[in-house]
Amino acid sequence: MRMTLVSMLAVALLAGCICCFSLTRIERATVEIDGMRMEVLELIDADRPHEARERLRGMAEAWSRWEQELAVLVPHDMLHEIAGLIIEGDANLEAGDLDDFNRSMAMLGEAIRHLYEEERPQLNNIL
Repeated sequence: MRMTLVSMLAVALLAGCICCFSLTRIERATVEIDGMRMEVLELIDADRPHEARERLRGMAEAWSRWEQELAVLVPHDMLHEIAGLIIEGDANLEAGDLDDFNRSMAMLGEAIRHLYEEERPQLNNIL
């Protein structure tokens, strides 16, 4: 009986640690990438497209690092969707199509919020 209780507590502690790790990693990734997205939009508003493009490429590199880590925690489709929107935004910015660029950035913001809201550990996700 005592061994069973110890085993159950160990499993509960391990599950709690995994949930905390998952929550912090997803939150850090989404906050960092969304912050970079906002910086890119501010640079575009300030009519500094070259700096915005550099920042967008930095965002792509940062997302690539996060993507490897988050691959264990979230569905791959969602990760690839975000990567695709970053690439699409870069292509639209390079082409000078600000309407499509703004649409890509808005969709990227929505995808990041969706990632955070749907994949962070919640009671309904755990059960």
